[in-house]
Amino acid sequence: MNVSLSEKADDNETNDHVNIRGKANGEKKGQHFFSILEGIREDREKVTGYVENVIPIYLPDDFNKAVKFACSRLRVKRMFRVSRETYSKLLGYVSRAEEFALRNPNRGRSQIPLEKVLLIVLWYIGTQESAQSISDRFGVQQFTFYKYQEKVMDYFCNILCSWFIVWPKEDEKNEIIRNFQSKKGFPDVIGALDGSHIPITPPKDRQGEYINRKGFHSVVLQAVCRPDKRFTHIYCGWPG
Repeated sequence: MNVSLSEKADDNETNDHVNIRGKANGEKKGQHFFSILEGIREDREKVTGYVENVIPIYLPDDFNKAVKFACSRLRVKRMFRVSRETYSKLLGYVSRAEEFALRNPNRGRSQIPLEKVLLIVLWYIGTQESAQSISDRFGVQQFTFYKYQEKVMDYFCNILCSWFIVWPKEDEKNEIIRNFQSKKGFPDVIGALDGSHIPITPPKDRQGEYINRKGFHSVVLQAVCRPDKRFTHIYCGWPG
């Protein structure tokens, strides 16, 4: 069957028209999809006034006494894992650090108060909530949460840990040995050592390396402490 050049040209024009129309329809559908996502993002409701109105109830001045009588406050200590006194001390260190110095208030958006930043990170450390859930709870964007989470954790690990988690000096060892022996009767002890398995989601290509003797994936935490429970050494990261 013979087909003329004009017929072939007509077929090509028809195909091009179909392709162009198909692309146009695809672009419209894509734009419609992203407009829906944009609407969802804008319509998501965040908790308002949580830090200003609710947190003060969770952190009373006499926190340890309060948790004996208030179950709700006991629950939140499990979330923040610190007392008000410890929170205030941490806030003092963070507020004096150059990494958290406030920029010029006349430039750009207003910064999140450091009090709120620290509460966000403590909540992250003390719970297993998702970034989205924490962001909604404290009324911030997920990008903001990730930025401050990394910044504060870096400060904790690289600065504060080096100040507080330190091996005993020579002039401290004799006192530590005496305290251990008076408490438990063991001679010549300068630290109590123990370990723990921290559950993780393992790398897909190395899952077998992270299975521990209890049958789940983890990394190992090892810690040493003094008789008064102050840590003197912490190491974490080896596969289970």
